[in-house]
Amino acid sequence: MKFKLTNFIKKYFRLIVQILFFSCLIFNFEYGIIIWGLFTILTLFLGRIYCGFFCTIGVYQDWVGNLGKKILKDKFDTLIPRKTSKILSYFRYVVMTAWAFFATSFFTTNIMGKIGSPSPNAIVNLAFSREIVGVAVIISFCIFTVLSLLVRRPYCKYFCHGSVEAGALSFARIIKLKRNPELCTNCHRCEKICPMNVPITNLETVCDGSCISCFQCIGSKGCPKKGALYLDVKPLKNIFKRNETVFGKILIKKINKSI
Repeated sequence: MKFKLTNFIKKYFRLIVQILFFSCLIFNFEYGIIIWGLFTILTLFLGRIYCGFFCTIGVYQDWVGNLGKKILKDKFDTLIPRKTSKILSYFRYVVMTAWAFFATSFFTTNIMGKIGSPSPNAIVNLAFSREIVGVAVIISFCIFTVLSLLVRRPYCKYFCHGSVEAGALSFARIIKLKRNPELCTNCHRCEKICPMNVPITNLETVCDGSCISCFQCIGSKGCPKKGALYLDVKPLKNIFKRNETVFGKILIKKINKSI
């Protein structure tokens, strides 16, 4: 059996990236403004790719979930029905509102103190005291570890306020995931492997705020039918066609070869 680098990359590229970025967390590496700027650009092109490839919390949930899948097998990720899961996902907006309130409190504390109004310092200090935060982090870690053994990415689905913001931005993504209904066999293999339970077979353009752009649906364990599920790069090609540059022509040729 011959070793093919392309197949290896297709199968393990996401895992390699996840290990690298998880290592950044362990060694306390801080992302600079350039890295975050790059993530923003990637989001505009590919959607919530940070969530699918780089987020350390998501990575941890994936790894624990893989263990849960081996233990529970077919019963894994069946604890919460999909309709209930959809309803529970709206709790992220509550978390986002609460996060915005406490974040705003830090900025308004000094202003309120200067005008003589009651300062929210007491509430903020109580909510964010070192002891309370430490206990809350440990308890949350244990809860989400257990939940990740039962459900795919529970934090991302029901609690992450960042997923709301990134999801809204991803609707404007340039390169979209599309399904060809004529080639699709409705085997639902793409939906079974999707960690966010996106109803892919009900859509022609997978423009869902829950999609984390992990591309497992078109990976080695995803859609078995060639051309049934694919990334539409035509908008990107059109951008470079408008700009008749040498770089644009070279990139278009490479895109055409990869399709």
